[in-house]
Amino acid sequence: MIYDLIENKFLDEERFARKFARGKFRIKQWGKVKITGMLKAKQVSDYCIRKAMTEIEEEDYDNTLRQVLEKEHQRLSLRVSNPYEMKQKLYAKAIRNGFESHLISEILPDILAGD
Repeated sequence: MIYDLIENKFLDEERFARKFARGKFRIKQWGKVKITGMLKAKQVSDYCIRKAMTEIEEEDYDNTLRQVLEKEHQRLSLRVSNPYEMKQKLYAKAIRNGFESHLISEILPDILAGD
């Protein structure tokens, strides 16, 4: 029974990892760090995790990070007047969503330049 499921690709770790990565990225706006961590927690192999990361286009990834930061910036703009505090909160939001710090550091000045 299980053999038939695997043979017919109903149970497929790579397929699961790819769908998981696509869904969490598009729907939840998670970054690669968070997606990778969750897949590792589910004991998905490193090979399948690498394959899953190929589902995320770099341009889409950068645009999603930008959207996350802009949305959070708008949400906080009425409550936070200190630029340093704003930067900290935006950075923390992006880290919690699982984006890499070097990408955040590249995009964050553009978001804050509008202040």
